[in-house]
Amino acid sequence: MNRTFALAARLIIGWKAWDPRVPVKLDDDGNLVIDEETEPRLLPKPPVSAELAGLLPQEVLMAIMEEVSKANPRKRSAGQEDGTSKTS
Repeated sequence: MNRTFALAARLIIGWKAWDPRVPVKLDDDGNLVIDEETEPRLLPKPPVSAELAGLLPQEVLMAIMEEVSKANPRKRSAGQEDGTSKTS
């Protein structure tokens, strides 16, 4: 299981996310056609599993991970800071 999805699932406390596995139909003008087969369905509400988090659009996952990065920035080692890191 993807650890990114598991992390995102633990951070989500509320959402209104549509199930991307339901096919979408559009008419000739590009309007959404809703019938019994294609009626949009929401994904289950939290708690969110890693599998459900994996169904989120990439933009949503990227936004979550950006917030994680802001809250927990990577610390550079002393060698990285002054540009003198050792290599083998």
